[in-house]
Amino acid sequence: MRQPNLLRWAIVAISIPMAAQCGGSSTQGAPAVGDDSGVAGPANAREAGVDDEASSDSGEQPDGLGGDAGKSLATRSPDAGRGATEGGAAEGGGIGPYDPCPTGGGACKVLPLGDSITYGIQYAGAYRVELFHDAQTAHQHITFVGDPSLANGPTMVDGVAFPQDNDGHSGWTIDQIATLVPSPALQTNPDIVLLMIGTNDMYSQTQPVAQAPQRLAALIDGIISADAHALLVVAEITPLQNSTWEMQVQNYNAAIPALVQARAAMGKHVALVDMHTGFVTATMLSSDGVHPNMAGYDHMGDVWYAAVKDVLR
Repeated sequence: MRQPNLLRWAIVAISIPMAAQCGGSSTQGAPAVGDDSGVAGPANAREAGVDDEASSDSGEQPDGLGGDAGKSLATRSPDAGRGATEGGAAEGGGIGPYDPCPTGGGACKVLPLGDSITYGIQYAGAYRVELFHDAQTAHQHITFVGDPSLANGPTMVDGVAFPQDNDGHSGWTIDQIATLVPSPALQTNPDIVLLMIGTNDMYSQTQPVAQAPQRLAALIDGIISADAHALLVVAEITPLQNSTWEMQVQNYNAAIPALVQARAAMGKHVALVDMHTGFVTATMLSSDGVHPNMAGYDHMGDVWYAAVKDVLR
């Protein structure tokens, strides 16, 4: 019988800034939140052999943003620290056996939860295509769950049927995603939840941007309370091209590690990934200044995979 993985919280993040926000342009007024008209790219780009660089939509680099987008957080390992165990915190924030994925040979159910960057505006299937490809390459079995009405992406990846379901809601804020918890978002009983949300909060006209971390904390607690089994992986969001909004992104992201670490120290199955550091806006951000292009989404998929690969089978 396979021994369960030993997971350890470590404040280690995966460098990857992503184009923050769902739908709309970034440099001329507030984005048209919820606009899905930008979904582009072949339905089966990987199978069609599309060249990442040829399909890249490189937008102008925002002021003050380089490869690290002016960010300097704690150093993190490529395998972002996964959640602590239910037994409570031990040295380093909680150590013990934890194995969220099925042990009987079934696919690990992954719930991609968030806004249009999860859904896949500018590239159908978003980061999910590369994440699925990485798992297939390693002979690990995953499937995506979520709202079937939002299904999108290629039909096949690497000769295998691609699971298109997800819970990426274009234009949605943190509080809107919270209305899906526990139902219907968790009705599929996911083994892993990939949560990336907050981009639309950065230019909200109705909710204070400064309180976005508190809203995220409430959402995290809601997911943890509703599903004690699943591994919840929380992402720091990708950069925005607009320099004013980007400063708000950096402030928001800076608050997230403490939220995650506090819950991991209490033995909750929660972990952190950094989708901001390492996301190169000049080559990974589409011309709308908000959404990743194909290269950006592929980069994100690799980051998500590095965070969860050790618990996959």
